[in-house]
Amino acid sequence: MGREHRERYIKTIANVVKTKRKNTIGYLVVGEKNLCTEIQKDIICALDEQGIISCHLDFYSYDHEDKCIAALKAAKKELSANKDSKQLLILVIESFDRIDTRIMDAVNLLIGCRAVGIHLLVSANTPMVHLVGLTEYLITMNPSEEILSKFYRYSNQKVLCTLYNDPLSLENRGD
Repeated sequence: MGREHRERYIKTIANVVKTKRKNTIGYLVVGEKNLCTEIQKDIICALDEQGIISCHLDFYSYDHEDKCIAALKAAKKELSANKDSKQLLILVIESFDRIDTRIMDAVNLLIGCRAVGIHLLVSANTPMVHLVGLTEYLITMNPSEEILSKFYRYSNQKVLCTLYNDPLSLENRGD
């Protein structure tokens, strides 16, 4: 039952992401790194079935901020090359909060990504003001006894869907 609810939750988010829009959209995933990584991978797997083009970066895999910025530039260039393909382009970034001193350089690159039609799916441990400004949706990954995750839209200040904790799903994760 818990797996079924999780799949429905992921499908709901994926349906919102793949909806055709006039402008690019950003999604911010906030919470513990492992949970954020897991939900991002599930969303991308659901979207891959729909024929998207994505590029995935994990900023914790780079030993210096300059390498994070270089990887971000390369990902933007790679995805921009496909902008005429009529497919949904998504840049997936894990652990954006790894960037500290060059935060504005990274934010400028993300603004540039959105300008060329690249959607953003970014995770961080805490909601950073720069990312909130670049995103329209928030996915919280804050496990409690009742709720594991919420999918929230800023503009109408509404929770679109909630993933509740299920004792069976907690056993399967090993918690």
